Amino acid sequence: AGATVPEPVYGDWTPASGHAEMLRLLEGPLEPTAVFVANDQMAVGAIHAAERCGLSVPGDVSFVGFDDADDSAYLHTPLTTVRADFLETARRGVNRLIQAVEGTEDGPRQFTLPVELIIRESAAPPRSHR
Repeated sequence: AGATVPEPVYGDWTPASGHAEMLRLLEGPLEPTAVFVANDQMAVGAIHAAERCGLSVPGDVSFVGFDDADDSAYLHTPLTTVRADFLETARRGVNRLIQAVEGTEDGPRQFTLPVELIIRESAAPPRSHR
């Protein structure tokens, strides 16, 4: 409560873009206590940038990725991440495409699939709450 949240920044899904965008964030006026990164590969780069700037993960800043990539658990600081069922997402998308090709699609649909937070070592309560 009361935290200032910066505008989202966008990368190209690579560690290099996560690194570059984290450096930009750290050059700004805010001192982030937590960063949610749209995929684990960009999180790897973002964590590297934070550590190169002398920040401790998760002591100074926490990171949460998205994907639960195979190597996320084996990083220097194992990455807290969100696991989604990409196979089910793809299955539903392909089914919608088949319906469109067959002419049986009945308009736009929205669906929600469960996700799971995989808690590892890259996230902790903010400094002010310890």
